Amino acid sequence: MRGLPTPSGKENGHRGVEVWRSATVYDQRLVTVETFTGRIVFQDARDIAEHLAVFDLYEHHALFGEEARSVLGEWAASYRS
Repeated sequence: MRGLPTPSGKENGHRGVEVWRSATVYDQRLVTVETFTGRIVFQDARDIAEHLAVFDLYEHHALFGEEARSVLGEWAASYRS
């Protein structure tokens, strides 16, 4: 949990956090998805295009920027207590 808030503040990535997964869209050449079972790295343009289409469907449920960092901080504090 400690490392999750940091990437959301970087300019070169677009990270969304949902309840069950985290996705980072770096550009049209690289997308990573972290789930409860592991991490998936997409580098093929066709896979990325498909993922971006799916990501658009989920994006309205995700938290970004300060809102995401705040929730992640709350979750981290909850796990530490």
